[in-house]
Amino acid sequence: MEISEILSNYAQLGFDAINVDEEMAIADFIEKNQENCPVPLYRGIYVDHDFELAVGDKVDFQYLFASFDERFEVAQEFADRGAKGVIFVLENPIGLPIYNYTDDTSFGETEWLILDNEYIVKEVEEQDNLIIAKIEVAA
Repeated sequence: MEISEILSNYAQLGFDAINVDEEMAIADFIEKNQENCPVPLYRGIYVDHDFELAVGDKVDFQYLFASFDERFEVAQEFADRGAKGVIFVLENPIGLPIYNYTDDTSFGETEWLILDNEYIVKEVEEQDNLIIAKIEVAA
């Protein structure tokens, strides 16, 4: 399967649509084609109501790469799906704008794929049931 087809499958259905070999192929493609993103990127997740996050905490994501978006509102939609949500903010990111590599599925999309790293929390702000955490790659 060609990388454009794997990326399209991922863009439509996420990690449920790809297997481990395809995940590795996407991660390799990101590594070879990543670029500087001119704007901050946001990743929203929902968490348990007792989830806590503090400056200095280290975080990483579950897969070889993670999906971030150029629009805060998109991340907030994902964060608002549970009792409590977190929006991770990554400034000066390097990644792959998936919408440049999928023709049929990404019209109007602003999603970037970022290779997973260990990140350190630099700033935390809480608003009701939402935590906004600025992160950067840990040294």
